[in-house]
This record gives sequence, structure tokens and C-alpha cells, in this order.
Amino acid sequence: KEDIAGDAGRGVGQKRRKGRTRQKGRTMDVWVIWLLLACVVVVQGWSFTRGRSRNTETKAKSSTHMDGQKPRDLYVLVHGLSGRPTDLQYLQRCLRLRDPKALVHLAQCNSGTFMTYDGIQKGGSRLANEIRQLKEKYPSLLRISLVGNSLGGLYCRYAMALLYDTKTGKVCGLEPFKYLTTATPHLGVGVYGYLSGIPEIVQRFGAKTFTGQTIRELLLLDSDDRRIPLLVRMSGAAKEELPFTTSLRAFKERCAFANVKNDFVVAYKTALPDGPLSNENNFDSSRRDIPRILSRISIKAKAQPSPFEMKSIRPSIAFSDYIFHDVRKGLMQRMSHSLSSAGWEQVTVEFPGYVPLAHNKICALERDPIMTWLNKEGRPIVQEQARWLVPR
Repeated sequence: KEDIAGDAGRGVGQKRRKGRTRQKGRTMDVWVIWLLLACVVVVQGWSFTRGRSRNTETKAKSSTHMDGQKPRDLYVLVHGLSGRPTDLQYLQRCLRLRDPKALVHLAQCNSGTFMTYDGIQKGGSRLANEIRQLKEKYPSLLRISLVGNSLGGLYCRYAMALLYDTKTGKVCGLEPFKYLTTATPHLGVGVYGYLSGIPEIVQRFGAKTFTGQTIRELLLLDSDDRRIPLLVRMSGAAKEELPFTTSLRAFKERCAFANVKNDFVVAYKTALPDGPLSNENNFDSSRRDIPRILSRISIKAKAQPSPFEMKSIRPSIAFSDYIFHDVRKGLMQRMSHSLSSAGWEQVTVEFPGYVPLAHNKICALERDPIMTWLNKEGRPIVQEQARWLVPR
């Protein structure tokens, strides 16, 4: 009995020690998470302060680079959510090396602290006005190409619809040439990838309270008089008030770069026009000629599917009240059918590892020395983007 009691006592003691060890481990994990968050806040704060001064310098350089010259090609590079014009500086340098006579412009209009949170419509309208000013300043321009990183790709699609002339088929009086996006949430966010781990009720609460109009639109949780999310209308899956799909098809070529993993913000299935319809494990490995590029797939253009109507939604209740994961997945599939019918080249990119930094690496984001160093792994990808935009 004494032996049994002793064994039982030792067992209880071991369990207590293991419990204390687990508790210490959890405490350490919490402290590590808070330390990492503090580091991120400090780095982002320093990045914001430094980025504002560099934005002023970039704006001056951008406005004087082509003074006295007569460029024919215009490339407009548009940053994403909470971004800065300097984010896409590396792509700007690559394009200038490949085409020194072209006007490569870093969009400035949405670079304010909270300007990217007031909705895609307002951001796209500001971008359209900036392009009009460039056309007036450089009357020699003949062709336009639009490049959007993350949210910037949606700004581009809205701006091209505003600038499109249905009679001439031109965008702001210019021949639409190429349209390229990098990690752009063409189909929205919140259903696939990391953000799908956020409970549905939390997404809806955040969308209706403090996240801003842009986040509501990206989550497909925005409500207006038409009861249909903006991104659904922009895709052509529902009745559109602007020529979104016609202007998109007017561009000679379209290309989308997407991260297959480690993108914390935009999931693979929403960054590609046919994402929900494709299998991310089925890659064309025969064309892996560039480091980090897993696959290149060309989708041929086909007839535009007919838009659908939401007849089952009662008009007295907002459409967003009915949006759950399953419903949004169905919407994304309809959007995918419509968008992919325009014809695209889709490039799948992979940055291996365990840290989800691929969203900034795919554009080799430059904002400060730390950001530049962290994202330099994406420079070969950006060089490939420049080759696609300016072939030789």
C-alpha cells in the first residue's frame, strides 16, 4: 500500500510539474506574441514617418522625370491598402531600364494615411482624375498600361471603367495596352486563406462598425441601394452601372500574379480570376524557368456570361445580412466565371517558409531599409513582371 501511495504521490507531483511547465510555456508564448506585435508597431511607425518624407521626394522625382520629353507609353503603378507610392519603386526602376522613353508614374492620389479606407469607388475616382492630369500634361501619350498591387489592382479596374469611351474603345483617350495585378483580391477576402480563420460573426461585426468602407467591400459585406456587393458588380456577374468588363476586355493583355502560400492578406483563390475554379495543386511545372514561379497558365477569352439577379433577397433586408461563407463562395464562383472569360495569363508564385510575408515580397515592396531587405527575395518576380509589361 505504501508503494502504491508513493507511486500515486509521485504521479500527482509529475502531473503538477507538467502543468506548471505547460503554463510557463503558454505564458512564454503570450510574451513572445506581444513582443513580436510591439516590434511590428515600432517598425511600422518608423516606416510611416520615413515613408512620408520619401513620398515627398518621390512625388518631386515623378513629376520632373519626363519634363521636356515626349513619351508615348504611360505606365501607372498603383499601391495597395495603407500603401505608399514608394512601395513599387523597384518595378519603376525595372521598367525605366527596359523602356527609358516611357513615362512610368507612381500614383500619388491614395497615399494619405486613411485614404485607402474610404472605398474602392472613391479611390478609383481619384486615380482616374490623376490619369486625366497626366494625359493633359503629356499630350504625346498614345498608350496606357495599368499595374496594381493588392487593392491597387481594384482601383485600376474602377478607374479604367470611369475613363473608358464606349465609342472609341480608348481609356482616357489612350490605347489600352496591358493590365497587370500582383496579389490583388479580385474576388474579395475573408473566405479563403488565413482570414477565413476569423469567425464569421467577427467579420460581420467588424465590417459594420470600425473597419471602413474598403474593408466592407473586400469582405463582400457592403450594402447599398442595389443590395449587391460592389466587387460582384465590377466582375460583371451582376448588372453593372459602369463598363467594368468592357473596359477590362479593351486591354490587349491581362496578367495576374498570385501567391500560392504565405500571403496573410490575399488568398491564392481570390487573387486569380479563375481561383475558385482552379486546383492550386495542379501546376504546369514545365514552365518553371524563373525562381519562385511555379506555373504560368494562359486562359483564352470567351463569351461573357449573362449577369444574374438576386430575386430571392427580400428588398426590405440588406443583402449583407445574408452573406455567410457558403453564400460568398457561391458569389466568388460566379464572379470567377465572369472575370476569367476576358482571357488572362495567370502566374503562380511561391515563397517557401513559415513566415507569411509573401504579400509584400511579390512586389518587392520598398518603403524603408528594413522593408527593402525583407522583400528583396521578390526582385526576380518583379523583373519578370517588367519583362511581361515591356517585352523585347
